[in-house]
Amino acid sequence: INAEYMGDFLSFCITQHGDQVKRYVVQHNLLSHVARLVEGGSPHTASTVSRFMKVVVARRDDTFNRLIIRGNLWSGMAKLFQQRSSSQNLFYSSMLSLLETVKRENARPLIGYVMETLNETLQPLLGLEVLQSLKKQWDAIKDKQSVLQAENGSDGDGMTAPLVDYGSDDDAEGRAAKKRKMETEEKASE
Repeated sequence: INAEYMGDFLSFCITQHGDQVKRYVVQHNLLSHVARLVEGGSPHTASTVSRFMKVVVARRDDTFNRLIIRGNLWSGMAKLFQQRSSSQNLFYSSMLSLLETVKRENARPLIGYVMETLNETLQPLLGLEVLQSLKKQWDAIKDKQSVLQAENGSDGDGMTAPLVDYGSDDDAEGRAAKKRKMETEEKASE
């Protein structure tokens, strides 16, 4: 099967079938398999991978975000993005679109991942508007985190509140239930 078609098919499945596909993606480690297609594939394949990752980010799912960060799945795309930055092609556009989606969704863990882990690779491209915007968002997140830490005081263990905030879920029970569900899914995926 053609890799481009497979990426588009998986994107469709994630969009239309949500949790059923999520379990399958986690159990079979599909995110890392798809990300590896960038390494030896054509620019069109890399573009498909980037579009697939955009769909994953738009899903606003913490499990997917953790898998991306833990596996450093965007490193190959970032290197290719940096190498091909002079030729503005389909892959370049799809990477810009992916970064715009991260910015628009305010996916804090992914913003941190891009700005901290991929920063060295993307350093030559920091003149791009989307990367400047992500850097401003990341600085604001870190500032907010340090203010919260100063207000609450350090509890001595060096732990801080997570930077993840995908919505206005002010209900503590809802957050606790969501956290238990994510931990259960994470254990099941290991």
